[in-house]
Amino acid sequence: FNVAATMIKAKNWTMIQGTLLGGLVMLALLYLFGLPFYKNLSIDWYYWWWVIHLWVEGAWELVTGAIIAWILLRITGVPRGVVEKWLYVEIGLFLFTGIAGTGHHYYWIGAPRYWLWVGGIFSALEPVPIILMVWDTFRHVKERQQKIENPLVWLLAAGCAIYHLVGAGVWGFIHTLPQINYYTHGSQVTVSHGHMAFFGAYALLNFTIFYYAFPQLKGITHFRQTLGKWGFWITSLAMFALGLAFGVAGVLQSYLERVLGLGFMTAQAQMQLWFKIAIVSGLVFFVGVVIIIYDLLKMKQSAPERIAAA
Repeated sequence: FNVAATMIKAKNWTMIQGTLLGGLVMLALLYLFGLPFYKNLSIDWYYWWWVIHLWVEGAWELVTGAIIAWILLRITGVPRGVVEKWLYVEIGLFLFTGIAGTGHHYYWIGAPRYWLWVGGIFSALEPVPIILMVWDTFRHVKERQQKIENPLVWLLAAGCAIYHLVGAGVWGFIHTLPQINYYTHGSQVTVSHGHMAFFGAYALLNFTIFYYAFPQLKGITHFRQTLGKWGFWITSLAMFALGLAFGVAGVLQSYLERVLGLGFMTAQAQMQLWFKIAIVSGLVFFVGVVIIIYDLLKMKQSAPERIAAA
């Protein structure tokens, strides 16, 4: 409501604003499908995945794309057409692959087999426009030798796009292919995919917004970015280690339980090393988050730090 009211009051409708509003409206509408209770469990789960999948891999893609596009415009001065053309692609993929990609969740509810192929292949395409938007922006900035006033925000936006592609796209595509998902469905491989995808699509997007908004709210034009960069790299590397640990544990779990037919606790015993690595990675990740929170709260004016985008 606030976004729509602001747009109406400003009387200035753009592609970025429309994409953001459309994503937010779809977030609200899709939630309604999860409210009714259906006696048939397969039907209940069918609409349950409408909420979960089309929130994360549908409507939220529009919200993420719009926010990243707007921030790239503000920090790089790239022409509006460069980022908005990829929003058109994002909307097209939302309407096509976002909806069709829901099929990779239909494994256990008795849906026709073709849904597994459709879902497994097309759902991997959803993050592509965002990574292409960032790459296209970088290319334009480099060609014009444009200097970026806030390189930390640029780093976070690029990290958001890359992690989004790796976690949601590559990891998701690998383990939702029917021949693989037959063994990995509901295993720790899914946990690995979820952690990396959510970190890219949600956490890094929020960090990007925070480091753009906090200086604006505090009236700061330049600030020291060393701690922010440390926080980014610590959290990013720790999350990769965490995702890798869960992924290896999931492969072990799938092989021991679903190929060899061993019991749950037997498989769990063989996965303990990787769970310990996951705990250590999580603690390191927490340190990175603390650094970022401290840096945001203690942010103050400093001398300009200008670097070339190249």
